[in-house]
Amino acid sequence: MENKIEEKIINVPNTITLLRVMGTPFLVYVLFSGYSDWFKAIIFLAFALSDMLDGFIARHFNQKTNFGAKFDMLADRLFFTTVILCIFIKIFLLAENSVVSQSLLPSILAREIIALPIAAYMFITKTPFLKVKWTGKATTFTQGAALTSFLFGFNFTSYIFILTGLCGIAAGIHYWQDSLAVLQEKK
Repeated sequence: MENKIEEKIINVPNTITLLRVMGTPFLVYVLFSGYSDWFKAIIFLAFALSDMLDGFIARHFNQKTNFGAKFDMLADRLFFTTVILCIFIKIFLLAENSVVSQSLLPSILAREIIALPIAAYMFITKTPFLKVKWTGKATTFTQGAALTSFLFGFNFTSYIFILTGLCGIAAGIHYWQDSLAVLQEKK
């Protein structure tokens, strides 16, 4: 009989992650409202920075949990994918002008497209998640920078989108390789 250690999943980092998930519909409302681009960007940035905050608190106050690592990763995918889809709708369906070429928009979704199916499978099957690699952190950072730049309307946003796509492809490939190795070991 295997002894399992109970994790304390109700803690500050997981609460911050939960607030980010629950706040995503509010961000959608803000993105489609008549608020200024600056207000939209600041609200987005606050939500994006909450991801850094929950990780910092988890590491520095010894509140890391397996559940929290998985929940945070899924919350990030939900958050970024939702914001990107909102931008997609605004550009394509509502025909709003953009500093980003329509052809570049899918590039920012590269990691989500590649990694989401296996992340969801690993979460559902309670397979241990992988350690985050630098490519994943770089992708999250560049996604945040690209979306913030887009919301502020900066002219150099297209370059950040390209960089995000390249980082996302590398992170997605790393994620699949590592995940397949873990799943093979599990057999």
